[in-house]
Amino acid sequence: MASATQLTSNRVEKSLKQGVKQQLTAAGMRPSTKRGNKELSMLVKRVAQSDFQSVDEVDAASEKLGSKIVELSQASGKQQLDAGTIRKLSLQKGWASMLGLPEIAPKAATPTQSAAKSPAAPAVEAETTVDTLDVDEAAEAVPSPEPEPEAEPAETALSEAATEAEDAAAAEVVEAVADSGTGAATAVAADPEAIAAVSTEETPEEAPDDAEDSPVEEE
Repeated sequence: MASATQLTSNRVEKSLKQGVKQQLTAAGMRPSTKRGNKELSMLVKRVAQSDFQSVDEVDAASEKLGSKIVELSQASGKQQLDAGTIRKLSLQKGWASMLGLPEIAPKAATPTQSAAKSPAAPAVEAETTVDTLDVDEAAEAVPSPEPEPEAEPAETALSEAATEAEDAAAAEVVEAVADSGTGAATAVAADPEAIAAVSTEETPEEAPDDAEDSPVEEE
């Protein structure tokens, strides 16, 4: 029995490949294709990570591995070393124990890459938070524009102008009446309504002529 130190990785991989191809040939299948050889090389590298203690253990593992590949290939109608069949086998759970091997841990590169990528998510989240805060602060810093005073409508301006003109005309009428003493006679250019109002206030009421001529009744 060979010692474990005599079983190098290259020797284990070579023995596994030869055992698989012998099983395919015995089953009447083509034992070599370009893509199939590539997938088989990747699979035997994983199998070679097991702690084989002798060449006999390697031969037994290669025989079981070849028989399983033949079984899956025939089930899918393949007559050659098929890359998809080997990939399907490598993705099955418990395939190592099926070959009488302990479970093989995943490659060290896989968890390392995942660990390196995982901190990226918090960093993106932090940048998003900072950008959001900057936008909010900028929005608060910008003063809101004050509303402009509304312009007075044209109708309001015209109404005020007309009112001022009427007040000025009334003032002229009052002044003219005060100077002349008679009122309506000298206020020709003034407002008729204003003249009538002033004349009514300053002209005393006269007693009707009929009141003087009416006879007094005797008792």
